[in-house]
Amino acid sequence: MFRKALKISLTPPPNGSSLRSVQIPVDGRDVFKKSDAYGLLQQGWSVRQRGDYCDVGFGRHHPLAHVFSEAEADTPQPIELTTDRVPLGSLQTVGVSTAPLGMIEFADYQCPFCVKFAESVFPQIKAKYVDSGLVRFEFRNFPLPIHPLADDMAVAGVCLTKSRGFMSAHDFLFAGASDFTRKWLPDAATALGMTSRSLEACSEDPASTAYVDQDVELARRLGVDATPTFIIGRSFGAELQVIDAVVGAGEFKDFEKLLDAARAVASVDR
Repeated sequence: MFRKALKISLTPPPNGSSLRSVQIPVDGRDVFKKSDAYGLLQQGWSVRQRGDYCDVGFGRHHPLAHVFSEAEADTPQPIELTTDRVPLGSLQTVGVSTAPLGMIEFADYQCPFCVKFAESVFPQIKAKYVDSGLVRFEFRNFPLPIHPLADDMAVAGVCLTKSRGFMSAHDFLFAGASDFTRKWLPDAATALGMTSRSLEACSEDPASTAYVDQDVELARRLGVDATPTFIIGRSFGAELQVIDAVVGAGEFKDFEKLLDAARAVASVDR
């Protein structure tokens, strides 16, 4: 499934009652216009309004699908970011703050390739690089509009992290990704030692939603447009100096090569 979260301009009707038209810019050109935005849904698009812009998703057979890359390559593919300095400081993190290297993942709990990475690759990265103090791992939310419950899961992840810690929330949410529904939230709370009322209250708190939106906005500023995307670099206080940026789940050996190369570039002797 091709996926893309686009920042698009909105043109509301004169009375401001609802979204009526959208423009989707690609490479500086408006390549698609629609007089009735909700008609996009009938063509296989998903549309979600976020303040003054809208997230749009589409499937493999949409006429614009060829414009965008996909994150399902067997080997992580290099990408270019808009900057070589990325802010650190995610709530959802694991590893010592003094780690010389940092690794950021932009992910979606309903993305199957993110699930693959979480279950098959990340435990090995954690054991070799995070637990040894070499790498600090940061998780950033990038819920894709093609996944109807991705936003809910992202917000739940923030709340569960605050209450039970990042790794408990991370592992539980990815393990239950295929079964997640709003009704499933109380079970998540119970399993992780929260009350369903406290989890629901946190999930409805605008601050929790704002946290996810900040991650999405950071992804947009960096030029990230697919999940999972990974950024690896040298940690300098509250910033990461980018050494590599790739998209795709890959295998442990792929990330082992990237992290060992980053260690050499950063002259980390351990």
